[in-house]
Amino acid sequence: MVLSASGHIAAACWLAIPQHYSQVEIDLYVVMPNHVHGMVVLHQDHLPKEKRHHLGRVIGTYKAAATREVNRMTNGLTGNLWQERFHDHIIRNEADLTRIRDYIVNNPALWEQDTFYHKTSS
Repeated sequence: MVLSASGHIAAACWLAIPQHYSQVEIDLYVVMPNHVHGMVVLHQDHLPKEKRHHLGRVIGTYKAAATREVNRMTNGLTGNLWQERFHDHIIRNEADLTRIRDYIVNNPALWEQDTFYHKTSS
């Protein structure tokens, strides 16, 4: 997957999540042309409830940061980048972890089959 300038911003913001949320660890991820697949690990069991961050807040902050940076680069011409919600899944065992990691790793090879794929001329 060759990232656009916006894709590089999306990747940089994703990797910066632990700088803002020390209890969040980034696992495998891939930035696609129209979406991101990523796994995060929340290390919060040891924290009091008032110090814990919900996944929705972490992802919302990520989306806001990426949108802000892309709009800064395009002088505000891009607008909103993301759909309102996100899909999440709790990984409960090693088999699930392996299946999801395989999906993320192999997702770029499936891009040409995506509904939103369109070949650009080179």
